[in-house]
Formats: sequence, structure tokens, C-alpha cells
Amino acid sequence: MSWGGYRKHPVLVLGDKEPLPLPAENSPREGPVVYASINSVPRLIDAYRKGLFPWHHVIGDLWTWWSPDPRAVFLPNEVTVSARQRSRLRNSGLRFSMDTAFHQVVSECAAPRRNRSETWITPQVVEIYGKAHRAGMAHSVEAWRGDELVGGLYGVAIGSMFSGESMFHEESNASKFAFWVLVAQLRKWGFKLIDAQYGTEHLLSLGARMLSREVFLRFVSANNGESSRIGRWSLDVNLEGSAWGTDHRHKPSRG
Repeated sequence: MSWGGYRKHPVLVLGDKEPLPLPAENSPREGPVVYASINSVPRLIDAYRKGLFPWHHVIGDLWTWWSPDPRAVFLPNEVTVSARQRSRLRNSGLRFSMDTAFHQVVSECAAPRRNRSETWITPQVVEIYGKAHRAGMAHSVEAWRGDELVGGLYGVAIGSMFSGESMFHEESNASKFAFWVLVAQLRKWGFKLIDAQYGTEHLLSLGARMLSREVFLRFVSANNGESSRIGRWSLDVNLEGSAWGTDHRHKPSRG
């Protein structure tokens, strides 16, 4: 164990077998909490159980692990999709699935884009999340045009929380439609929260709200006592029915 610096914040540097710390009140709000390897599925799951997520490779085997304050989240029961938006989804001609092309979704999320030449999703990340998927802890949603994958997203599920990691689209709105499908399915299963990490304009427009780190970590702690839906997921929600909630908008708030 040692100490390093990042953006003027001192952060802990951990060895491969040292447990990740719980974020503290004085942990950086906008910088990483700790440097550590991303060398195993148990470490990855332990991180999510402590409100941490990996982001950015530093040097050698070290990665930065983050716990931003505030935290962007979605409450599945509060995310609404208007009748007009539901019509667009129905008329898109896309079909949707879960956990049928996990590796392909992650690889597409890692691929270079027109406005992005670099990505944090390295081959090591693809491998670790692939192992988490095979262990039944990481999941994907796919959007298809015929037999072609045109959008999707992936993340990790623990208890009643889904931690979203990345999404991609090859067609306009494909990733947004995949997200709506995820929300509908998680609502049916009784999930309480989707972690979106940082509150971008796009996420806020989809209905994300901002929670203080304190409030978010209290939820994470309580959530760790809930049973997890482990194994391969299958889409079993009726997208034509009442899965979308009522048609209204709410303003993001900070807990």
C-alpha cells in the first residue's frame, strides 16, 4: 500500500490482494478514490458493492476507481417514456434481446468513434467484464436490425441495482431505445436504481437525477443485503403494455 497523487488529490495505491476501501467523507468528489488493478471478478464486484467503479488505465496494472459526488442515477419507477416516444420505438423495426451478444456489445462500446479516438475499455476490461458475464453478474441489452447489431449497452447487476457502464449505437436512437427496454425490464423485476455515474446533459434529458454520495452509498449498503438475479437474462417484458409508467417529466434533484 502506498500513496499517489492525481489532480492534486492524494489517493491510495493498493496491491492486488488488498481490499478496496469504502469512499470516505473526505474522498475526492471529482477525482479517483484509489489506484488498484482490475485483475479479478471478485475485485470488480467488491468495488460495485462499495460504490466504486473503474475508469481509466494509469500505468502498468493500475486503474483509477471512482466515487463521484454527486452521483447520477435513474429510478426505474420514475423514468417515463411518452406515447410519442413509444410509437417511435414500436415503428423503428428494431428487435431487442438481453445477454445474447454480450462480448460484441462490449467490443462495440470500446470501438473508436468519430468524436472519440480513445476509450477506457481496453482488452483487459473486455476480458474481466466477460468473466463477470459468464459468472452471471454482468449483462447486456441488444438492439438488432435484422441480424445486425446496431446498438446496445452493458453493466453489472447486484441486488436491486444495475450499474450501467457503456452504450453504443450504429443507428440513431438505437442505444436510447435499448435503455428504455432495460428500464421496462428492470421495473418489472423490481429493481430500484440504475447507476449512471456522471450526470451528462444526455442522461439528465432521459430522466436521471443527482444524488449526494452519502445518499447513494446508503442505498448501496442496504442493497448489498438483497438477493441478486444471477445468471443469463432474457427479455420477458411486454413492450406494448403498461411497462412504461405514466407520461410526465420530473426535474432532477439532489439528495
